Amino acid sequence: MGYETTSPQIASKIKEWLQPFLGAVCQNPMTCPDWINFHFYIMGCTTDVTGLQEKLQEVLDVVKLYPSIKGALLTEVGLLQSHPGETCDGNTIQKAMTNMFQALDEVKMPNDPAKPLVQYISWFNKINTGKSFDLSLVEAGTGNVTDLGRVYAGLCSKKQEYMNSVSK
Repeated sequence: MGYETTSPQIASKIKEWLQPFLGAVCQNPMTCPDWINFHFYIMGCTTDVTGLQEKLQEVLDVVKLYPSIKGALLTEVGLLQSHPGETCDGNTIQKAMTNMFQALDEVKMPNDPAKPLVQYISWFNKINTGKSFDLSLVEAGTGNVTDLGRVYAGLCSKKQEYMNSVSK
């Protein structure tokens, strides 16, 4: 009896680690993971999502090899400083977030072109952790939703509406 939901360690090294791992464990369908779990961060204060698009293509290539995989879980996403003390304005972070969601929506499951490859997203918003910018979705102390939090909620709501429409 297999697991209902499994995921290997966070797949930061898709070609170097994940593909060989899956090649070994997916020989038995009962030990092949259900999901690919990964993190992604834009480096620096930019709205360019080329790195995310490349990572999504790597994940998609793996899913094509192992059709029992149900999709991907993006369990941390955000922006990191490329050098100490770098700052980033809220508008740039909001645009980067919007661009990331758009990139995620463009890549679909190979066996179901209506279903996105990435089906779960978690925005990393711990202030000044791991060289992150202030990616807060709520204000510390007050609990009020930030402008970025409103953008995130809107993007998540749109994604949920779409997921509900394709799962009927």
